[in-house]
Amino acid sequence: MNYDLAKWVMNARKQSNLTQEELAEAIGFSGKGSISAIEKGRNKPTFDVMVKIAEVCNYPLPYQNQIINNTANHIQVGGNNFGSVSCYDSDSMDTETPIDLENLPKMKFIKPFAARVPNNDLSYEGIFKNDILLIDPNITVRHGHFVLVLANQNRGLIAKLTIDIKNQKLLKYNENIPEIIPENVKIIGVITGLTRYYV
Repeated sequence: MNYDLAKWVMNARKQSNLTQEELAEAIGFSGKGSISAIEKGRNKPTFDVMVKIAEVCNYPLPYQNQIINNTANHIQVGGNNFGSVSCYDSDSMDTETPIDLENLPKMKFIKPFAARVPNNDLSYEGIFKNDILLIDPNITVRHGHFVLVLANQNRGLIAKLTIDIKNQKLLKYNENIPEIIPENVKIIGVITGLTRYYV
């Protein structure tokens, strides 16, 4: 699916009633020329720039909630929301015996591993029960990542991470529950990919 990024930037800016110069300043650019070049299609924004624009304008990223290919064995959410890689070597991971998120083993996670999704809490994001998630504990978490979180009683939860302008981390576990600032939870790793088996 192709997105008109120039139009997305213009719509985000106009919805927030910002001039090109104000938006440029808010995201750390100098002068309105950089935003003008993007809106005219001469330059394409990087994903990091798009995240900043989305935050400043409170406007959804064009990739959010979009599955690029849900019939493939490997599913990647557009904009790398499932991690900082667009392709993952699942052969190097133990996907034969995915861990149980309802009772995470008491171990230090130091290499990539797989886990089975226990419920449909994030189905609105394209993550369904029994999907196999590929998780890397060595990736630095960033805004928009899906992460595995260790919660109470060794329970693992999948959540979408939001990092606001004040660098506060917010987690959303379920469509019907608002984002929360986590307390006493530990982020174990970033979801880098998803495998779905069809019967």
